[in-house]
Amino acid sequence: MINYDKIVVVIYIRTYKDTYSYEDIKNYLGFSYTEVNDFIEDMTNEEMLEYNEDFILQVTEKGEQLLKQLNLQDISFEDLIVDYQEKMVEQIKVENKLEIYEIYIPRYFDEKFKGYGDKRLS
Repeated sequence: MINYDKIVVVIYIRTYKDTYSYEDIKNYLGFSYTEVNDFIEDMTNEEMLEYNEDFILQVTEKGEQLLKQLNLQDISFEDLIVDYQEKMVEQIKVENKLEIYEIYIPRYFDEKFKGYGDKRLS
């Protein structure tokens, strides 16, 4: 069973080629630098990634085949990020959506609102 992180890294390396950043991979996957190094080493041992003659990571034929099997060969890393961001925005909208019958009362309203007082309209 292939894990999602490996798919993300293959797509990331394929998208950015020689401009990839360990910092980006670390941030996107929530790994430490050591974990990124170990993860990349595991992926090179599995022959999904390899270093070229300039010691730059690249996706191997095995990595490309994995993406084809999952029908992800035409997906770029930006596509993953946009889809994820859209899903997160939708989730936030759904979580914060009030039903039509719910009344919104601002926080500390009862402490700040002192009433209408005795002012009468003339």
